[in-house]
Amino acid sequence: MTLAKPPTPMPIPLPLPGPELLAAQLIAAEIAAEPPELRRWVSFWLGAARYALEIRQLREVLAETRPEPVPGAPAAVLGVINLRGEIVTLLDLGRWLGQAPARADGPVLVLEQGGYSLGLRVDAMAALLKRMPDEVLAPAPEASPALQALACGSTADGGEILTLLDAAPLLAPQLPAAHGG
Repeated sequence: MTLAKPPTPMPIPLPLPGPELLAAQLIAAEIAAEPPELRRWVSFWLGAARYALEIRQLREVLAETRPEPVPGAPAAVLGVINLRGEIVTLLDLGRWLGQAPARADGPVLVLEQGGYSLGLRVDAMAALLKRMPDEVLAPAPEASPALQALACGSTADGGEILTLLDAAPLLAPQLPAAHGG
């Protein structure tokens, strides 16, 4: 009995450099030239206030998401979404912070840390910010205990002050005590 010879692997041609590859190379070069202490923040709107999360906590932004409700969940929990086979809890960040609910059609920030993912519904995306440590101020005193738990600083952008958030308390393996009734 003669065994067939396995086929010779064909080299896979790499895509020719196109505008996307060139853009990615330019962005990578820009990032490599930045000082290592520079931090990037993605800012967003909740009502009339602007907030920002460090981009290292952000996995992706979803434009439109319809959650499946979870019976008996706190008001701040909008439900769960199926994100490419992963079930992700979706919070209304406005309600979580004790404010007005976020727009039902607002974008969702999908955060990830330590293998745990969480979606945060916000009103609108704003801008990407770059800040050196000396441009980050102490957090402003906040009225809401939920906001106090997440606020890690503040910074100016144009004529307004943004609250910088650290989502790590939300990304614990279990959500902290539910806010927003």
